[in-house]
Amino acid sequence: MNRPLVLVVLLAVLCGGCSKPRIDATTDDSLEQSLDRVRASLPESRRPAFDASLSTISTVVAGIIDFRAVDVGVASMQAALKRALNGKTGDEVIAYADDLKNGRQLPALAASGDPGAGGDGQRPPFVMGDDPNTSGNSFWHGVSVQFGQPELRRLYSHLNGPAVKSKLQSYVCPDPLPAFTITVVLWYEGPYQERGVRLQMTPPLYKEDGRIENGIGYLFEQAVKTLDKGPPIDYGYRRPLDGTPITPTQIDAYQEPEKRDCGTPGPSRP
Repeated sequence: MNRPLVLVVLLAVLCGGCSKPRIDATTDDSLEQSLDRVRASLPESRRPAFDASLSTISTVVAGIIDFRAVDVGVASMQAALKRALNGKTGDEVIAYADDLKNGRQLPALAASGDPGAGGDGQRPPFVMGDDPNTSGNSFWHGVSVQFGQPELRRLYSHLNGPAVKSKLQSYVCPDPLPAFTITVVLWYEGPYQERGVRLQMTPPLYKEDGRIENGIGYLFEQAVKTLDKGPPIDYGYRRPLDGTPITPTQIDAYQEPEKRDCGTPGPSRP
């Protein structure tokens, strides 16, 4: 093989992925068109995985967005998705979704004046615990700027302490309470993110037992309210009709379950 031919082959190998199309999330139109191009560039056998990955990314991102103010939540969701997808190839989308699903990465939130391209201005969340992947539940509570790392550490200690486990046991009696650990995550405020705390229970016992879901949700909300001493953050939300400010109002999502008789141990729940 002569030298020119060797160089051509080498360049072909090195640049085999150079021409792979990437997602352009600069605008809604460019996002839609580039998604079609990226999907078409994949082998037919990989396209179902690409479609499933887009769904996974959407689900995980939605799990960290506050939709109490629907219009703000939708805008935040769109901006966060653009940031998560922008510049990725089809294979990178599939790999990123797998990382999110298995907790190896946290979703990237938009944090700059350009919600399409995103940016690195969003402060990374502060995690206490072993499972930072908080997708799959709605445990969220907004907090003030005075709720910081010291408060999160106290929240972590409290939710993993004997008092909370005793309370949860009283909600599920006479069934035994399985062992679990709690992870809490403090998300800092940014242009497309409200400041708040999320929770994950490992294993996710709340998925199988509504008493545990309501119980840990109630105890979580009450503990955050006790620890947070500051006023609500003004995010600049305004009523569209008259422009008057909208003050964020924290609504309790969980009610304390009924306490049950723990005198007689019962069988484990299936």
